[in-house]
Amino acid sequence: MSHSIMFELSHRARIGMMRLASGRPVRHRDMVLGSGLAPSEVTRHVGRLLDIGVLKKNRDGSFEITRFGKLILERLDSLEYTVSNSQYFERHDMEMIPPGFDAVSMLQRTEKIEGAMDVFNAILRVNIGAHHFINSIQAEFSDALILAHVEKLRSGVELNMLVKGGKRLPTEYMDNRAAAISVRAAETIPYFYTANESEALVCFNGPGNKIDYSVGFRSSDPAFLEWCDVLFDRYWMRGRNVAL
Repeated sequence: MSHSIMFELSHRARIGMMRLASGRPVRHRDMVLGSGLAPSEVTRHVGRLLDIGVLKKNRDGSFEITRFGKLILERLDSLEYTVSNSQYFERHDMEMIPPGFDAVSMLQRTEKIEGAMDVFNAILRVNIGAHHFINSIQAEFSDALILAHVEKLRSGVELNMLVKGGKRLPTEYMDNRAAAISVRAAETIPYFYTANESEALVCFNGPGNKIDYSVGFRSSDPAFLEWCDVLFDRYWMRGRNVAL
């Protein structure tokens, strides 16, 4: 059965029809117009999609995607995203993301930022844009980021940082120990992460097992923010407290 499904979905026209029927019920003529195929060809393709259970026919003659079909589409979208970013995934270590955390499906929801300067500016914007909290996982500190953190601490923003163990904390953080700042240390920094209450950005380890700041992924998508929060909490709880 699985082989049959993969074979039937190897035709791009059928995937297009599934996408067309995923938003609302559609009729045969809608699929003809959407695909540009002859009516007889559309009938043949729709019949195959009905046979494998990814489409269903309603009593009024319209077609819509099934729950199973929606699941298939989600996996196809992830596969297409992976293929289109194959060079990035080949050069970057995604295995630091624990099993069960589907990184690819979440990265699909983000804006891919390329260029170290653009990524760094985006990191600063996330931190400057914080009104309530900043959560951060970082292996190193830059003067501009430290300044942004200090300004936010002085305005009452909560800062939670997971840093690399054994690395000395800049004195600017020590000078603001009375503010809402919490620091924990981890032996390994799995990826770079910074987030406020409405936006998050991640960068992953590249060649040499170092954070690659030339590519970043940023989003305000609620599902992506929740994914980031849960992942951050996982690493945060495993870190050890750093006294300020």
